Amino acid sequence: MVVHHDRDHDYSQFESGFKILLEKEIFGYDLASNLNLFRRDDAQDIYMEGAASLSLGMELTDGLRIYLEPYAVLPFDSSSAKDEYYFNGGFTVLVHENLQFDIRSGVGLNNNADDMFVGSGFVYRR
Repeated sequence: MVVHHDRDHDYSQFESGFKILLEKEIFGYDLASNLNLFRRDDAQDIYMEGAASLSLGMELTDGLRIYLEPYAVLPFDSSSAKDEYYFNGGFTVLVHENLQFDIRSGVGLNNNADDMFVGSGFVYRR
């Protein structure tokens, strides 16, 4: 799932954060949420930033899933960063019980968000 997208962020330094992931199967669909809180330093400002998402997914075939997800990035007490709202969807492919790939695409829902984006990623569980 996509939680945070920041085109202006310097990822060369370590920043602390906290994440809660929740998931529940309801009537054959997966309902999941991410709640995040991070300390950000964007060279103009040091501030706390929250992010939240709610996704609905379903299995198409064994190992292939699809999902839809709105999410928000919410800076607190920042003079430079603004709220961003997005909607995205994608596919996940479970290659092995410990390896999953994903591809996603989405749109920004307000003026502070990127107009469109695409991405891919993977998760390896040890």
